[in-house]
This record gives sequence, C-alpha cells and structure tokens, in this order.
Amino acid sequence: MELIKATSYSNLAAFLAKVNSNPAKKCGYIGEDLNQIEEVLVEDFKLDEIIIAVEGDQIVGMVAFDYEDEEAEVWGPVVTSENPNQTANKLWSHHPFTKQNWNLHFFYHVNNVEMRTFAENLNASILGYHTVLQCNQLGSTGKTNYEEIDLNNKKMIGSFKTLHDTLFPDTYYPAKTILERLTDEHRLLIRTNDVNDVIGYAYLEGSKQFKEGSVEFIGVDSDYRKQGVGKQLLQQSMTLLMQEMEIPSLYLTVNDENIGAIRLYESVGFRQVNNFVHYELG
Repeated sequence: MELIKATSYSNLAAFLAKVNSNPAKKCGYIGEDLNQIEEVLVEDFKLDEIIIAVEGDQIVGMVAFDYEDEEAEVWGPVVTSENPNQTANKLWSHHPFTKQNWNLHFFYHVNNVEMRTFAENLNASILGYHTVLQCNQLGSTGKTNYEEIDLNNKKMIGSFKTLHDTLFPDTYYPAKTILERLTDEHRLLIRTNDVNDVIGYAYLEGSKQFKEGSVEFIGVDSDYRKQGVGKQLLQQSMTLLMQEMEIPSLYLTVNDENIGAIRLYESVGFRQVNNFVHYELG
C-alpha cells in the first residue's frame, strides 16, 4: 500500500460514492451521489490536499479536510483495505493538516464502528447523536409567503446571529458561516417581531442541478415557541424547495435529544432514514 496525493477528482468521487452507500463505512459529510460528490470535491478541495491510499491502481482509502477559520470537517477516513484501522492511522499520520491547531469534526453513521473507534482512539469527544429524516411528498403547506433575511439590516443580522449561536453553540455552521453561504439556492427564511428582531428562522440548501435539498436549521426564540412559528417556517421551506426549486426529496438532520423537533418533522411528512454521531477533536 502506498500513500499519495490525489490525482483525479472523478476517480476519487467514484470511490467515495460506492463506499459511502454502505452504512458501515459511511461518513455523513460526503453523501452518496457521484456527480454531487465530484462537484463538491472540485469546488472545495485541492487535489494536493487530499491523501489517498492505493494498492496497485485501486484506491483503498482517503482523508481530506473541508476547512475554514481553524474549523474543519473531516472527510473520512474512508477505508476499504483489509486492515482499516491501520490504513486510517497511516492516512492520518501522513496528512499535514492533522498537525494544525484546528477544531476537527467527524460525522459517522452509527454503524461505522471502524471509524468511530478511530475517532475515539484520537480522544475525540462525542458532541451528539443525530437523526436524518427524508420527505418525498409536499403535503398541506398553509401560509406559503415568506420573508428572507435582509443583509443590509444590521439589527436583523445581529438578532439572527445571537439567536442561532445561542440555540446551536457547537454547530458545524455558525451564524457567520450561514450568512456567507447565502445564494439563490442557499436561503435563510425568517420571522420577526414588531421591532424587527429575528424570532425564528429556517436555513435551507437546494441544488436544482442534482435535485436535492435540505433544511439545515430551524430555530425559534424560546419566548415565541408553541405558537406555530417553527412549523410555518418548515412548511415554507418545503414549499420553496419542492415547488420553486423543483426538488423531489428533502433531508433534515436533528439532534436525537430534540424529540419535539423530530415529531414536528414527522407531522409534515418526514421519515427517519439514517442515524449519525458527531465527534469533535480540538
């Protein structure tokens, strides 16, 4: 086995799409669609920053880091060799980014025992268990008109940042990152009170090209809960994604401890499809 820098996005994407369809190997950051994986690799990763393990002309392992501001999501290690723990450790030791003083995040399927053990051997801490839910059909949506964040409104921006970072203090997307990611396909829906403070929001991401969409976050200020704000934001997000963007399937990820949120999502047509565990090292 040899460790080298990646040389082909397409070959790496093919390897990842095949392996990541298996829950026992699945890394939650990567996905399963071949074309989408390749697009993300091309846009977000440099080939010479991806380390792969090869046997002959076959890829048998890889690790990469999607990094920004001393935070990184670890892609992998994804390993198919006969000794996965040994290969994962070699990939890790070989990659220069593991020497950085970064906060590293791992997101593995609960059945990926090999890499969960790997993360735990690095002394990574479990931040939480998460359920992924899927919806394939748009039901009754109620009120469908929606308000979006005004990036020129400092009061609105400030109240959103405070609310999101209070509700999700250890999240993979802090408020600053969400605001930087906004595009025609990455949208932030909000509800405000009479003084223009954000009291609820939904951040969603869609891809018309790959016909995939997800509601990444829904948050409601504690003073405004049990008033239907969260359900309305969810329904508006579903309408925007499934009708405006014509996306047939939506995904949500929610902390397992948030039983109320899971019940809310199931009440509008979502069903549970995957379970992951989030580790942090740093």
